[in-house]
Amino acid sequence: MNDSAPDAQGAAHTRRCLACGDVAEWRAPDSAPLNCPACGTAYLEAAEARARALVAERSRGQTQEVPVPPSPTAAAPTPDRTRRLPLMVLGAAALLAVVLAVLLWPRGPKTAADALALCRETILAQAAVPEATVVPDVRNINDGEDFVFAWNANSALVQMATTTGTPVPTMVFCAVSPREGRIVDLAIDNRQVIGSTLRTGATP
Repeated sequence: MNDSAPDAQGAAHTRRCLACGDVAEWRAPDSAPLNCPACGTAYLEAAEARARALVAERSRGQTQEVPVPPSPTAAAPTPDRTRRLPLMVLGAAALLAVVLAVLLWPRGPKTAADALALCRETILAQAAVPEATVVPDVRNINDGEDFVFAWNANSALVQMATTTGTPVPTMVFCAVSPREGRIVDLAIDNRQVIGSTLRTGATP
């Protein structure tokens, strides 16, 4: 560490010993002393010792002031799962309701045309000669949920073929429940085929 400073004319040089504090003075540029004349300590050695001491002191000061960051392996706080439990239960219940609705919802007819086709297929299955039986198209006569069809004198009669192939005009009543997905009432010539009794007011 060089504490030398030229005088006004730039002829004199001084160096302070960092070990004892003594100040040495010389004039010739190449005659600078290497050791302190007072204590004999090498100027370079004293400067290095002083530098190491300053670094150590500064390091101790930084260690006290700078907070130690938390360890990356430190355990994170456990989330409160009890708050999420009600939402998880509600979500599972909603999903279950959707699945059950899809699985349990009947695959029956949803339109009058589909219901009429189901009735026609069932009526033909009751005929002695299905290929010779004619089931005309009729309209749905019910304004409610069920599809109701009546083949009678007011609409058209089913031409039910006998074993000989002779068509016989026949009254037929057929009711289809979209909710249940099936025929709930079927009467052919007042003979109950499906269901226990004809529905009130719907006798063909």
